[in-house]
Amino acid sequence: MGELVSNYQDFVAPVPQSLLYEGASSLGSETILAPERQGNAMQYDPGFDQKMARELLGIKRSDPLLYRQKEKEFDSYIGRQIRSMQGERLGLEISDLNYRVIDGKLVGEDLTTPLEDVYMRGLEYLSVHGRPVDRQREAAEVRGFLKIQDIFTNELSQREDLVVWHGSPSGGEGSMYQHKFYDMFKMKRDGTIQAARFNAGHKDVLHALGGLSAIDGDVNLPLERTAESLLANPIILRSELSLDDIHKKLQGNSDLLSREKFDRIMARVKPLVDDYTKSLKDDPGDEESLNLHLDAIMNAVDIEADKDDEEQIYVYTSNDVYRLGIMPVRMVDTGCGPSGGFYVGGYGSPMGVMDMGLMMMGSLSASLGEKTLSCTCPFCFQKVNAVIAGGMITCSNISCKKSAPYSC
Repeated sequence: MGELVSNYQDFVAPVPQSLLYEGASSLGSETILAPERQGNAMQYDPGFDQKMARELLGIKRSDPLLYRQKEKEFDSYIGRQIRSMQGERLGLEISDLNYRVIDGKLVGEDLTTPLEDVYMRGLEYLSVHGRPVDRQREAAEVRGFLKIQDIFTNELSQREDLVVWHGSPSGGEGSMYQHKFYDMFKMKRDGTIQAARFNAGHKDVLHALGGLSAIDGDVNLPLERTAESLLANPIILRSELSLDDIHKKLQGNSDLLSREKFDRIMARVKPLVDDYTKSLKDDPGDEESLNLHLDAIMNAVDIEADKDDEEQIYVYTSNDVYRLGIMPVRMVDTGCGPSGGFYVGGYGSPMGVMDMGLMMMGSLSASLGEKTLSCTCPFCFQKVNAVIAGGMITCSNISCKKSAPYSC
């Protein structure tokens, strides 16, 4: 791994100040940053859920005390993932987290590791398991994050009208990054940083970029608009609007579902989400049952989204899983293509380097002293560095990720 990672040292090493402020522009008197598996293209990959559930089972067998701690982390993670999936389907935020500044570094919600370290671990992993066509893009994403971190760890972050916009267009041919979305960041009054990710919807990231001038007439929009340039150069805005309202303006749609109604919907379908989480922990290998659960959740959310607020509240239970799960799932054009049901199959792509970093550094396998084995995967027949953790061996090929019991 070390030999391959050495090609990335320019990006893994601390970024010099000259790079952080490359292409700076001014706002007022301050200098600031300018900015293969076939099937439906899904925005959610249940294979990651299954991988983590298998690792959790390994912990349960070997360390019951650690299991209780990791089970809570797992339940919280699955809940956030399902919320993100439904937010994207409904054209809302894909995720909404709070970051903290600790010792000059941004630290994510429910994490103790600085996000900078998460990104670097993801970059290291992708240097071995990623695709050559994506390497410049991945390096640009890390540079962009370091700029965002720099913005929110200096005096500029104290401005109440500060908003940072960070675009991520979908990748080109051969890229595993097929989502199109943008992140926005805003300092909150309690000192935490709201970090919201929004689906670019029917349009693309460049359309949203062009709409930023309607939010801030003095914004300095970049001339170069490649994926690498946008990822490496977050854009600073001045706006008193909430991130939700900015998103609505960028999408040209004031009729998007409100956050308040979305929160109510997710509270109503929580029993179905809890049942999916329980099924994962009970039998992470039962793909048919898990996909049925996911389809049931999507159908329940769609039903609730179509209701008027005055309609009677229906209380969902595990008894509704089969009834809702076998119903056809409405197709929705999301930021990575059409989103339909899981019951007939279909897997998606990661959103960026941080996804991989969280999977490697924040996953349960990190607690187990993860090992790798160079071998030929019996499922995809590719030569891979398989990951061994929690009594399971997992293919590192992103298009496969199949697991099997392992002992030595």
